[in-house]
Amino acid sequence: EAIIKAVRDAGYDAKLPTAGMRPVRTEVDETGAARRRMTQAWALAGPVIALMAVEMLRGHGGMHGAMHPGAMLLDTLIVVLSPPVLFYAGGAVYRSAWLSAIHGYPNMDVLIALGTLSSLATGVMKLAGMRIESYAAVAAMIMAIHLTGRYLEARARGRASDAVERLLKLAAKTARIVTDEGEHEIPIADLKTGDVFVVRPGEKIPTDGVVVSGHTTVDESIATGESMPVDKREGDEVIGATLNHTGAINVKATKIGEETFLAQVARAVQEFQEQKV
Repeated sequence: EAIIKAVRDAGYDAKLPTAGMRPVRTEVDETGAARRRMTQAWALAGPVIALMAVEMLRGHGGMHGAMHPGAMLLDTLIVVLSPPVLFYAGGAVYRSAWLSAIHGYPNMDVLIALGTLSSLATGVMKLAGMRIESYAAVAAMIMAIHLTGRYLEARARGRASDAVERLLKLAAKTARIVTDEGEHEIPIADLKTGDVFVVRPGEKIPTDGVVVSGHTTVDESIATGESMPVDKREGDEVIGATLNHTGAINVKATKIGEETFLAQVARAVQEFQEQKV
């Protein structure tokens, strides 16, 4: 709980895993939330952008805009309509900026917060009578563009998790271990290093191991790309999630869980797709 509190104090979120929790679900939820914030931002920024376009077409933007009839109304509407984009759709950006700043690790959100608040302030100061240019509309556009980038980033992470999920689905769900009392089928999560399990023709090999008895051919195309079955006999290594073809074999588990070839490939895929270039 102390670690979770420290993570949350740093501006992120954390929670203990529960039964049935799947990492891909977190990524899907994050992508959905990012899409919702982006949609809200552009929906709220739309009228602001339209007003800015009207102001530019009528030629009463800039420092002398207040001299033109209707300029004050346009400036007022822009200043009134911009804050919902910043503080409603982009509220999480300011929270992240504040938490990262007070902990001494300012992130990109700090720059976005400074830029948007400064731009909004120019609109307020112009309404107060100062002869300056108003960039309040730009503040709304900056936030909408930033949230669009956030959504694209979240979607990329979601695709990485989806790719990992598809890889992990290739693994067998159970293993038939061999004991003194005979064969017993157990969930793959209960399999331990050193357990001996039997794999019959047509079945997936539950995890990485070495053949201790029997002779067969194995389709290892998901791991090596080799379309021809590979001959396996006593002493040969086999890869989890590959398909046993012709004969029954007894295999001693040498790697389980995160140590398996399939898990390492899944981790490599996730790390590669999340790289920033």
